[in-house]
Amino acid sequence: RIAFRWRGDDDRPDGIYTKRIDGGPEQLMRDNQGDLMHLSDWTPDGRFLITISGTLLQTETNNIYAMPILDSPGPDGAIGGELIPLVVDDSVNRHARISPDGRWLAFTKSKDGRDEVRVLPFAPGWNGQPRDTQRIVSNNGGRLPRWSHDGSRLYYISSEGVLIELPCNTSGETFEYGTPQALFQTPWDNGRSFEPLPLREDGARHFLFMDSDSSASAPISVLFNWESLLEQEDRK
Repeated sequence: RIAFRWRGDDDRPDGIYTKRIDGGPEQLMRDNQGDLMHLSDWTPDGRFLITISGTLLQTETNNIYAMPILDSPGPDGAIGGELIPLVVDDSVNRHARISPDGRWLAFTKSKDGRDEVRVLPFAPGWNGQPRDTQRIVSNNGGRLPRWSHDGSRLYYISSEGVLIELPCNTSGETFEYGTPQALFQTPWDNGRSFEPLPLREDGARHFLFMDSDSSASAPISVLFNWESLLEQEDRK
């Protein structure tokens, strides 16, 4: 399934929907009802969607919630349950990502003009334990955290646009991490966002960078079999 936000039309309200990738109708997960919500992640077990409130990059406060996925539709026909607050305060919180074992939430907190990557226990993965034990894990600023496939590393973009690799251990009662390592300079600037996505499950350092720069006349391109291009580059 894929989850997405629909801005609404005469037949469907503005809200969050899900749809099977092999076809079928969209299914309403949450009617936004004037409360703007954006999707950020889906837990590995498929039980929760991670959402962010407010207009991104345009409001002074963005909060992070978990939306349970119900087994059957509620009275309004939606299959999204009551939102569980994860990070709710007076700052901008975004880029939320759940660790592959479902136990930790990494996110970017922006306050007083500074971005930091933080990690805290993901409450549903800990049977509702306290959610305020945040740890700053970035070194001198960072944003856009992304987990490796096995959860042994956390990647983020430093304030200078460098991709940082942070070794970590998510299996204990506390989040343990080692010395950050700078990998390479990304094409980051203030007007564009390049989102790092680790690709390989075998530990190889291959990344996909999503460029958020857009214009009204920009075409949409689809590249098939792109992994074979990476293999060709490896052989050169």
